[in-house]
Amino acid sequence: MIDSHTEALIESKLQLIEVLEIQQAQHGLLTPAHIAVELKNLRDEITSLRYQRTQLIFQASQLDLQPPPPAQGLLLLVSPREPTKPLHSLGTYQAMDYHRATPRRCWLIATDGPSGSYETAEALAQHFQVYRVKSTIRTLANGADAAETLALVTSIYAQIAQDGELNPATVIADITGGTKAMTAGMVLACGATRAMQYMLYQDRDLPSLPVLLRTYPPQESL
Repeated sequence: MIDSHTEALIESKLQLIEVLEIQQAQHGLLTPAHIAVELKNLRDEITSLRYQRTQLIFQASQLDLQPPPPAQGLLLLVSPREPTKPLHSLGTYQAMDYHRATPRRCWLIATDGPSGSYETAEALAQHFQVYRVKSTIRTLANGADAAETLALVTSIYAQIAQDGELNPATVIADITGGTKAMTAGMVLACGATRAMQYMLYQDRDLPSLPVLLRTYPPQESL
């Protein structure tokens, strides 16, 4: 079940945010206060509308899942893009777009080589640079090696902890893209302590929606 009215509201508010963000960039430190207030209100409204939209899909699909909270850091697996496929149709794009008001850092994990996804990762990084998202592309030599992805994702989380720029609790790993082995490696790296999300496909003409995935360790008996 898709609420087309909610979709239209979200799209119109996103367009207004883009206009205001351009004005904010033009004014810089002299940005009028009402622009900042309106941007915050719009983002809050979009968060609420997206939650309502996601709940409708979960109820229709009988899924007991929740949308993820806004993330300050994202780790994303990137799949190669077909030449005729627009960037915004990619699940990785939609994952970044969902969090674009809050992320300060993104790590795009791509595969190297002629048939790899490095160029797609570059296009994503360039597109979201306008939203002041700092993207780092990390490459894998073998996308079919889960152990390599496990090691890379583990090293990124170690870097996050060492830098201290982000609270690890505000970092989410998106497992949608990449190969099955890459997904397995990322899940193993996240384990029971790190939040993950998956982009839930809803309709060919609408963007996918993220759902929060987290494995909680057994509670100790009192």
